[in-house]
Amino acid sequence: MKKLSNEDKAILFKGLLKFTAPDEETGTWTSDFTGEDVNLFYLLEGLLDTLATKGNGQEFIKKSIVAKCNDKIINRKTYTEYQKYVNSWQGGFVKILPSFAYLVSRLSSEYVFSIHIETFRALCRDRNFSLGDSFLRDFCQNPKFYYSIYGEENGEQARVFINDFFKDLWLRLREPKTRKKVLDARKAGENNKKEYCKYVRNLFAARTPINVIRIDLSYKKDTQIGIKNLIRDIKHLHTNMRHKPKLFKGLLGHVEKIENGLSKGLHVHVLFFFSSERRANADVYLAEQIGRYWVDKITDGKGHYWNVNAYKKQYEDKGILGIGEIHAHDEEAINYLCNNIVSYMCKVEQFIKPAANPKTKLLRRGEMPILTSPKRGRPRNIEQNTNFATI
Repeated sequence: MKKLSNEDKAILFKGLLKFTAPDEETGTWTSDFTGEDVNLFYLLEGLLDTLATKGNGQEFIKKSIVAKCNDKIINRKTYTEYQKYVNSWQGGFVKILPSFAYLVSRLSSEYVFSIHIETFRALCRDRNFSLGDSFLRDFCQNPKFYYSIYGEENGEQARVFINDFFKDLWLRLREPKTRKKVLDARKAGENNKKEYCKYVRNLFAARTPINVIRIDLSYKKDTQIGIKNLIRDIKHLHTNMRHKPKLFKGLLGHVEKIENGLSKGLHVHVLFFFSSERRANADVYLAEQIGRYWVDKITDGKGHYWNVNAYKKQYEDKGILGIGEIHAHDEEAINYLCNNIVSYMCKVEQFIKPAANPKTKLLRRGEMPILTSPKRGRPRNIEQNTNFATI
């Protein structure tokens, strides 16, 4: 296999870190999946992308390495080659393969996941993985040990099976039709990122300062909810904004992203943009009021919310604050808001669509502000020399 570049290694290690690190985002879990399952899911996505772009269809596990490692006399070169395999991304993929196969077997058939995940899920289904067979788990965990315990004949059977699986997976990921779908999806994600970042920057050009509120809206544990119900409640929230002038006074725009998280179930990430009230922690109080309104009025007590602004001090201490009161001249905060928060909401890998209606629009925003040219004469500040209008 080709060696990974430093950039590719960073991507893989980031995935491994997610696999071992706890989920920082709190909230109500509404499924049987755990935070570890979520991290495992993201790690699988990263490894599949690495296989599609860096793999070459050759053997993942070479007989010359694992078989010779069980000889009574083993030379240093063979041992070094085996350790190199164990520490490679290929070795890591093989080791966790049974966990990946079990994870995708539990994914709901009611939803469509990313192209890479769906390719892997289809292959597992076609190969009819028998996870009850210990040979798969034992061999993937430690091929060298498997050879020494079960003998070369059984070891070869397992090795050929695993190598054939990965070769078939690589061929499917490299199919022109699949690659085109991946490229089209990523292009759509990049276009969304450009459009939504332009939307945010236009809001700041038209009005400054702005209180940026980030809140996650979801439902309480064991609440049976479908995506149609969530969309209905979101529409209800937007409709009621006109009847709650005190709560939504000064609302300039919004960005929202519907997700079906493995552990949290259906929820929506929302960014609200309000004209600043120039009061300390006005954003925290406003986010709390909107969250309570979602729970009490929109969902009749079935809802749940997570006020991200209440924890903005943690982001500020890390130098990654992109919420709260932001001025138009604060390029660092706006850049983080666009390049991290908005960019995350536009990532195509995060979209899990309903199988019955895959064209459901999961990413939404307010109307794009139209910036008009300033009148001739004496220059004025940004609040004075632009007009805020919507289409």
